[in-house]
Amino acid sequence: MVWTAGSKLAVAVSEAGGLRLIGAGSMPAELLREHIRKARGKTKHPFGVNIPLAREDVANLVGAGQRSGLVREILPAAEIVRRLMEQYHDAKRSMP
Repeated sequence: MVWTAGSKLAVAVSEAGGLRLIGAGSMPAELLREHIRKARGKTKHPFGVNIPLAREDVANLVGAGQRSGLVREILPAAEIVRRLMEQYHDAKRSMP
């Protein structure tokens, strides 16, 4: 999804209130920095970056996110899903 899940999609989903991620996939770190910069300039909502941790240059990608102020924590996918489900159930309980 790297070439379709860039800044434009992350901004559109963010503005609609959904889970917003830029897919780093096979992006070089410089391109990732560019997508982060574009997304930050177009939305006030938070968004994330999906960084494949098995890549040899993972440190460069994480560094790109950290320098942008975006990467605050690195989570395995299961933890992200757990947190989203918790938010979903909390929201569902508060509905009339």
